[in-house]
Amino acid sequence: SETSILAQVLGFDEKSSWSVAGIDVLRGKWKELDVVIVKSGVGKVHAAMGTQTMIDRFHPDVVINIGTAASLNEQLSVGDVVIPTSATQWDLDLSAIYAHTDNTTAVSVQDDIASAGIIATGDTFVADKAMKHQIYEKTGAIALDMESAAVAEVCEKNAIPCLIIKGISDGATASSPGDLQTNLNLAMSKACSTLETVLSGFSTSVGK
Repeated sequence: SETSILAQVLGFDEKSSWSVAGIDVLRGKWKELDVVIVKSGVGKVHAAMGTQTMIDRFHPDVVINIGTAASLNEQLSVGDVVIPTSATQWDLDLSAIYAHTDNTTAVSVQDDIASAGIIATGDTFVADKAMKHQIYEKTGAIALDMESAAVAEVCEKNAIPCLIIKGISDGATASSPGDLQTNLNLAMSKACSTLETVLSGFSTSVGK
């Protein structure tokens, strides 16, 4: 799983995890940093609940949403890492009652890490080229996942910086269910490598 790969990279023992409100939590040290890994589950509801639970329980300085995503941009390949500057809920539509709606939430970026574009979040695992095209036309997003916008929204409401790091695992096409399993290790390994660079920056700041 994504969480297992992350725990292994950070050198955490998964056997030491425990449950908070039904959410798996793993806490440990990475260099000088106190790091909490939360396995929220799939979808926006689980992501929002996991994020708020972590904020209430651990009071983090920053929340980092790391995982896999599908590409909506033909220039992105499996194993590429996306660090978006904003996240939007592509399946939230209030146009029938509001003339103008904006489902987009800005997220944090780091000066030394290349970041760009929007990530589109919805409660559907997209494995259809036509739907992929519709989401791209609606949002202009470069990547697609099922958690980021929910995490970003909760962080914004709590005034806590949020960074999103996603490794591309598939192309949101008919082969995506199999591609995700095939490419999970590669996509997460690349995302975790970027995470270590980010954490090293935090560690340097702590050490000053």
